[in-house]
Amino acid sequence: MAGERFDLEPAVRALLRDLGIAPARVLRRAALPADLFARRPIELTVTEYYRFWDALDIEGGVGGHRELAVDIGTAISVELFSPPIFAALSSPDLATAARRLATYKPLIGPLRLDIDATDGLTITCVWPSPATRRPARIGDCRGPGARRADRDAAGR
Repeated sequence: MAGERFDLEPAVRALLRDLGIAPARVLRRAALPADLFARRPIELTVTEYYRFWDALDIEGGVGGHRELAVDIGTAISVELFSPPIFAALSSPDLATAARRLATYKPLIGPLRLDIDATDGLTITCVWPSPATRRPARIGDCRGPGARRADRDAAGR
């Protein structure tokens, strides 16, 4: 279990390259070690993880003319093995995918998903509460056909 740290899959480096984003530039901008992708396991504190996503947003956003979240979602495949993503991709529908993500996401980081399917589908992302600001890109927990709500562990 990841506990209070986020596990970053080594395949993220290949994903960045597939998206045309230089991994070295993302790591440098995020003030992370240049050899991060050579380490095992790759674990980031909450603050480091947020810096990584801020840097990815800047380096991959191409001046705001790119829907990076859509590009990432489209590029993810079962070859980028992550238990929560694999479980979701193997689901017959969005509700099942959401429940599976809620079950397995804690394996790779301190993010909790609360699923409410009583009136449609609402997925609430419950993020850790560090002193740092959560990047907007990773706070966007929407899916087609799903309502979203975000809050941190303190309920904000």
